[in-house]
Amino acid sequence: MKMPLQNWFRSKTLSHLRRTVIKGSSGSYDVSSYSLKPIGMAPGSFFYKGTIVHSMCRVEKRQDASLRLCVVTEMGTVSLLGLRKGTQGHLELENRLLPFQITQVDLPLVEVLTFPHRARPVHRQLLRVPASFLVRLRRQGSTGLWISGQGVDISTGGCCFTLTPPYVPRQGDAYDIEMLLTLPRDGEERPLLDAKVRWVRDTSSNIFVGIEAQHPTQRRELTNAASQLQQSLSRYPEDYLLL
Repeated sequence: MKMPLQNWFRSKTLSHLRRTVIKGSSGSYDVSSYSLKPIGMAPGSFFYKGTIVHSMCRVEKRQDASLRLCVVTEMGTVSLLGLRKGTQGHLELENRLLPFQITQVDLPLVEVLTFPHRARPVHRQLLRVPASFLVRLRRQGSTGLWISGQGVDISTGGCCFTLTPPYVPRQGDAYDIEMLLTLPRDGEERPLLDAKVRWVRDTSSNIFVGIEAQHPTQRRELTNAASQLQQSLSRYPEDYLLL
C-alpha cells in the first residue's frame, strides 16, 4: 500500500500530539496477566452505524479495565460524530485485539470498558480501509445461486463484508467473488477475485466474512483501490470538533 498506517498523521496532527505529553507511554499490553500498562498510541476500531470506523487513539487514563481514549485520527465512510454509549469496538495492541464497550462519550474523549479475557490474535498484517461496496460470492465449481453481501473494508490482500443469516461460508473454502467498487479517481470498478475465506464472525444481526485474494494481479487491483480510499477517507477529529 502506498500510504501505510504510520503515514496517517499529517504534520499538524503530530504537533497536536506534542501538546500533551503522556508519562510512561512506552509500556505494553500484557495479555497473559490481563493487565493494561500505559501504552500511549494504539489503533482502534469502532463498530458504528453498521460499519467500521478505524482510528488512532491516545490512552489518556487507565483504571482497572476502564480506559479513557482520545481519538486523534479516524478513517471511515461515516464520522464518529453522534457516537453513543454502548457502542463496541477494539484496540489493537501487540498483535492482539482487545474488545471494549463505550461507557461515556465527550468527543474527542471516549471512556471504554475493556474485556481482556476476550483478547484474541490479529488475523491480518495489512491496514484495512473502510469501503462501502456490493459483493456477491459463490463456492468455486458451483453452479448454484450467488450470495449477495455488503462490503465493510478492503486491504491490499483481500476484503471484509457482511452477509445476512442463515448462509455462513466455511473458513478455508475457496469462492468466486465479484465486487462493485466506486473509487475517487478511477470511478466504478468490478474486481473479480479467486479468494479463500480467512475468518468468519457471527454477530446478532450479521455475519462478517474476511477473504484473501489468491492471485498477484487481483492483489494489485485491491492495492490501488485501498490507496485511493485511504486518501479520501482519512479525517482528523480536531478539524471539526474544535470549531
